Amino acid sequence: MKKFGHPIYLLSVGLTFATTTFLSCQKEEETAHAPAKTHHLAADWAPSDPELILGKKIYDAECALCHDHGEEQSPKLGKEKEWAHRKTQPVDVIIKKAIDGFLGEDGEMPARGGSDYLTDEEVAAAVKFMLATPTH
Repeated sequence: MKKFGHPIYLLSVGLTFATTTFLSCQKEEETAHAPAKTHHLAADWAPSDPELILGKKIYDAECALCHDHGEEQSPKLGKEKEWAHRKTQPVDVIIKKAIDGFLGEDGEMPARGGSDYLTDEEVAAAVKFMLATPTH
């Protein structure tokens, strides 16, 4: 008997085809009914302002380690409740605390986030990015 006409081979090909078709159709159906993809992390937000773009780069490289997960009680990026009372302060005060460091009831902020090589402008850009990030 030829290999291609063997019942086991035909059954194998048929099952493979049926399974592949079923799975690919199921995936298309799920995609068709899925809601539009949204940014689930505030860090996914892409600003258009040049200073905020720089701030996001600094944030991703230097600040995310703590602010994505709330290390040392740092406010998590995009969490309105954690930023609300901080946002009542003038922006220049928040920037100064980020540059000089801060120890308070809510946690601690090491000077320049522990990255001494960051310039004042880079720290300020990162702070402005965090303050401008959409919250939930």
